[in-house]
Amino acid sequence: MTKNEFLETVAKLVVEENNRRGKPLFPSVVIAQAICESGWGQSQIMMKANAIFGIKATASWKGKVYNSKTKECYDGVSYTTIDACFRAYDNLQDSISDYFDLITRSERYRKACVANSPLECITAIKNGGYATSPTYINTIMSIINSNNLTKYDNVDNVENPVENSANVDIEQLARDVINGKYGNGNERKNKLGNLYEEVQKRVNEMLKNNVSQETIYIVKSGDTLSGIAQKYKTTYQKIASDNNIKNPNLIFPGQKLVIK
Repeated sequence: MTKNEFLETVAKLVVEENNRRGKPLFPSVVIAQAICESGWGQSQIMMKANAIFGIKATASWKGKVYNSKTKECYDGVSYTTIDACFRAYDNLQDSISDYFDLITRSERYRKACVANSPLECITAIKNGGYATSPTYINTIMSIINSNNLTKYDNVDNVENPVENSANVDIEQLARDVINGKYGNGNERKNKLGNLYEEVQKRVNEMLKNNVSQETIYIVKSGDTLSGIAQKYKTTYQKIASDNNIKNPNLIFPGQKLVIK
């Protein structure tokens, strides 16, 4: 499998898994970790085990395993080579699914699921104990930025990213931009690709004319109505009323909310 084939294969599976779970993570982070841990899928022992995230097999793991040497940094300075046991899988889909289980179900990674940016997400994962390398966060962010992986963070499927869609809704994209979905500056340019100028023009028109806005927000793990309300500069009572929510404390991942 070439590097490009690896990226295309993993990106598609990661986006699908993330969407299926209500979008708890940034696909760019997950894809970059797979690239980093498996060396772009070029590690023969890892690919044979379909283990693209290098997750260690502890006593609680009941599945397949493989053994390999790895380097760990325990003092923040020097690296030590050790023999370790890692989780193995029947296919890449199982590997990705297990990764999502680990990150989304472990309390130590909870902050990764409520992060507002790829940097916040990978920082939470690193601080949760996923990796010991003191340069891990910078490494992942470098992979994300150099390969424009953020383009996968706001798509429903890899075959139809924003910049490749022939049937995009400029009006909705402009509303999404105003609501912060595509960030600012270069981040926005990267995510919108060749649609940037057209969308930005409409954004400027909407802001100038103060067009009323309405957007759909998909609840993520860890979200609260008050937190969502603060993000969109409204109140949790209004969101609850607009969406016929009787108990503001009961929302669930994947739930769609109309924000007016």
